[in-house]
Amino acid sequence: SGKGGVGKTNVVANLAIALRKMGKEVLILDADLGLSNVDILLHLAPRYNIQHVIRGEKRLKDVIVEGPHGVKVLPASSGVQELTHLDAFQRMRLLEEFEAYEEDIDVLLIDTSAGISENVAFFCVASREIVIVTSPEPTALTDAYALIKVLFTRYQEKEFHVLVNSARNPEDAKDVFRKLATAADRFLSVSLDYLGYLPYDKSVHEAVRAQRPFLD
Repeated sequence: SGKGGVGKTNVVANLAIALRKMGKEVLILDADLGLSNVDILLHLAPRYNIQHVIRGEKRLKDVIVEGPHGVKVLPASSGVQELTHLDAFQRMRLLEEFEAYEEDIDVLLIDTSAGISENVAFFCVASREIVIVTSPEPTALTDAYALIKVLFTRYQEKEFHVLVNSARNPEDAKDVFRKLATAADRFLSVSLDYLGYLPYDKSVHEAVRAQRPFLD
């Protein structure tokens, strides 16, 4: 998203549950490695986290926990600054652990952190599809464009899906997408795909406070 607070984690958590209800095996990777969010949102209390995997202390299967509706979660750590900048060796270890993971997974959802750090870029480039979550706020739009720019100019990514969150109505959402798509086409020659929008709903904030998925 570039900007924090636009609803990435909420989108990931509830998308995971929706996919589970369709019979899919789903794993969420909380890729905000130094500031865990997914486990808090889903009211989980994991004993281990991705820090133990990266250090070679635990295997992936030992760290993954089960959340609501059988969604699997690989939790991040909290307050561990060194994990916000993985080196090449740490990235390779993480990829090797995923290669060795033997459980059947239909969908892996990666919830990246905010910003345009190397960690964010690494997880975006490693993904098969990139979904940019933004909102009608001007700062969210600017930061979404900044992330697209970095991924295109430095990593040659050219395909992006855009989801507009907290829109008041369909016209509001399409206007947000139009502004982002126009800038991307004019200055980057990148084509964006409009996934759709999620309407603003105060119940989402109530769900977050209750640490329950919005779909519940």
